[in-house]
Amino acid sequence: PRQERSKVMVEAILEAASQVFAELGYARATTNKIAERAGVSVGSLYQYFPNKDCLIASLHGEHQAKIHRVIEKVLRRFGDHSMSLEDGLELLLDELNQVHENDPTLTKALSREVMRESEVGERVHDGEEEAEKLKQLFSLLFNRPDVRDGNHTIIAAIMGQVIGHLTRWLQHDAPSDLEQRALREETIQLLVRYLKK
Repeated sequence: PRQERSKVMVEAILEAASQVFAELGYARATTNKIAERAGVSVGSLYQYFPNKDCLIASLHGEHQAKIHRVIEKVLRRFGDHSMSLEDGLELLLDELNQVHENDPTLTKALSREVMRESEVGERVHDGEEEAEKLKQLFSLLFNRPDVRDGNHTIIAAIMGQVIGHLTRWLQHDAPSDLEQRALREETIQLLVRYLKK
């Protein structure tokens, strides 16, 4: 029972942190405000998260794990070469958009502005570990006969950045007067032309 209560408390704290960072940004968010939103004492919060950066790091880690699971699931489909590169990339974008749609508050909480102000943002953007993870995730893509040769570490890093920024932009920041379907199709063309042999 104690473990279950701890798990519920940690989930409540992370959900509250997500909301507070999304609403106030990094500088104005405080552990007191997060604890209050979660309905716990600040002392209870500190048992699990000693500071704001630990909260951001945990939120970022969970989000990245979801993104990596989606990429891995879709890229396994690329092993079937009967699926065209275009169809596979379309599926990848749709699945990633779904992650953002499922939790828009978290996506906003992990915006560039919030991450830039935290120590976590510096570690994330220096990202050798992330580049290696992306290279592993994209390895099935690089085995396709219709994908061009090149430095796979660099291509994976560029794909990760482009897909990450574009999916967030399409979901949250694209001008409302631009047709979503056309934006999505142009994004797929951008990726196909970058990768195609």
